[in-house]
This record gives sequence, C-alpha cells and structure tokens, in this order.
Amino acid sequence: MIILYQSGGAGDFERLSLHTDADGTETLTFNAQQLLRHRGHENAAKVLASTSFEIWDSTNSFSDEFSILYAEVPLDMYESFRKGHLGTQEDFTLIAAVFRELGTFIRFVACELQMENGQGSNSSREQPKVTMGDILKLVNGYIGVHGGYLGDFTYRTHHEFYPEFCNIEVDTDKLEGTTREKFIKILQTSDRKSQAKIIQGVFKKYPVGSEPQRTRELFEQFQSLTNILSGAPIPNPDLGTASEVLRRVLADAETLIQKNGAISAVDRIHTALHGYLITVCKKSGIQYEKDASLTRLFRSLRGEHPALLQLEKESKEIGKVLQACAAIMDALNPVRDRLSVAHPNERLLGDEEAMLVVNITRTLLHYLDAKLGSQ
Repeated sequence: MIILYQSGGAGDFERLSLHTDADGTETLTFNAQQLLRHRGHENAAKVLASTSFEIWDSTNSFSDEFSILYAEVPLDMYESFRKGHLGTQEDFTLIAAVFRELGTFIRFVACELQMENGQGSNSSREQPKVTMGDILKLVNGYIGVHGGYLGDFTYRTHHEFYPEFCNIEVDTDKLEGTTREKFIKILQTSDRKSQAKIIQGVFKKYPVGSEPQRTRELFEQFQSLTNILSGAPIPNPDLGTASEVLRRVLADAETLIQKNGAISAVDRIHTALHGYLITVCKKSGIQYEKDASLTRLFRSLRGEHPALLQLEKESKEIGKVLQACAAIMDALNPVRDRLSVAHPNERLLGDEEAMLVVNITRTLLHYLDAKLGSQ
C-alpha cells in the first residue's frame, strides 16, 4: 500500500465501511473536481478524475474516527503513484482539503495494488465495444454535423463536455482534427464503461426532441447499447416480504457491483435469496431445518406453499420451470462457496458469469416475491 497523503496523527488505519453509496461518492467526487478546476488546480482535478477512489469510514489503534480516500489500482497506475508521476504531495493535500470543505474529513489518501488471479483469461478477454457504425449513427444521425463540425460544439465546449456531462477526463487538445473527428476518435478508443458514459453525456447535452433528428427511437437504441456496455444488471427487486437487514444486503450488493464488479456481489446476492426464502417460510408457517440450504428451502415452499402447489397442479409446464429453478438454486451453493470472494478461492467467476449469477438470482427474487409476497 502507498500512503499518498496523511493529515497527521497516528500512521495506521483500518477500513470499516463505505462512507456512502456509489451515487453519493460520485456526487462528492464530481463536486470536488469542479472546485479544484475552478480554483486553477487542474492537475489535482485530473488525478481525482482518473482514479476510482472510494471514501471509507476508518479508525486506528487509538479508536479515532475519520475517513480515507482509497483505491485499488492496476500495476501501471500503482507504479506511477509510487514514483510520483501521477500526482504530487500538493495535489493530494488540495484534494483532501476540498473534501473537508464539502463536509468529509479525509485523514489519508492511499492506494493499493489491484491483485490479479494469475490466470489472465477472465479479465483480459476482449469485450464488445461500440462499432464504427454505431458511432456514425450517433454522430450523423442523432447529434448532427454542420460544415464538418459536431452539433454546436466549439473546441472549448467539446473539451469541457467530457468532465461536465460524462464525468471522465479527456485531453482533447492532444488530438488533431475537427470536433467531429476528435469525438469519433475518443469514443472509438475508450473502454466500454467510458463509452457508455460518453453516450449518456450526449443525451444530457442533446435531449430527445431538441432537434428533429434526435428521435425517441434512436435514443432507445443507444440506451440499450449503454446498458450492455456498462454491464447493467437486472435491478434489485422491491421486496414486499423482506426485513430491513435483507434490504440492506441487496443495497450492499448493488454498491459492490457498481464499485468492484459483479464478482464482489455474488456472496451478498446469494445471502439475499437465502434470507428471503427463510422469511417466506416463517411467514407461511412452513417448517424448515435450522441450516437448510437454498435447495431445501425452495423444496419446502414448492411442497407446502398454497400458491406454488396450486400453480404446479394447474400447469405441468410451469412445474417444469420451477423444477429447473430448483436445479439452478442447487448450483448456486457451490458457485458461491468455490468460485466467489465469499472464501479465499484461487479461481473466481469471470465477469460475465458473475453477472449471470446476479441476474438469475434477482430474477428469482422478482418472481417469488410477486407470487408469494402478498400471500
């Protein structure tokens, strides 16, 4: 770990919990960037924009309470921080001061090396990105081009577009050409999540209907594309039958997906489904073993809950679907135990497989609560 800034006091800390959710962190970070830029601290703003810092509530050996800015970063960025190529002591002091001004006292800014599993297959696989056809449809078909220039962009407003509307940092001055040519190059070479942010930024700057060519149909096409690019999962169900603890587990899973990817949420989403089945069994007066697994709990519900009993009597086809759901639940147990971060496993699920597990589990929760929640 590298300590990039320390305000004073004891030199140790222990992370306790995230200070706020992903939206809260993004809001604080964006406003900190804006303040830094407005005051002429451009390099500090760039450091903050280029690093996915989290805000953690922390303590130390003296039981002091404070917050830290913390990030796990890839090897190249880690070495840049270590050598002082990415941010100076003054930059991190300015960053901490701005967060304090916004109401969050930052005692440490620290980064840690993002560990890799050594197999290189899951994280390095090529992911689908925006095609040139998509880019041209967005540029020519939605935004519009006039005299070779993109929309109403000037060179200045195009440079400001990325931090203002997309919450990413892009140095447009390093690229040659018109605003249209620069925009195409930036969108074409960005990573998937940045591509999604740029497309969403276009819709913020140029809303549907602001020009005749900016149709609802094109908007919906690109909205679907951004969901794919950002790996947008099936949303959390709004459970009618759920404790506050269970709702917190689902919220934590959502935060972990946004910050660290779906693999970090597999354990939480498994816990949510397990807790939900127990809650429904209790509410319905269905007996179950103290350490019953997902499979056994679901079997008890299928065998005793009136809604599911009636459903399987009325439709053999749905009965087969529920049987398949039981098989899925049976598979979720070893997936959680052997391929997730619930335990120190050497082998983990790939990004796509982790999202598959999250989406399947949320789908099951959506269905079961709609079917059983009111009974």
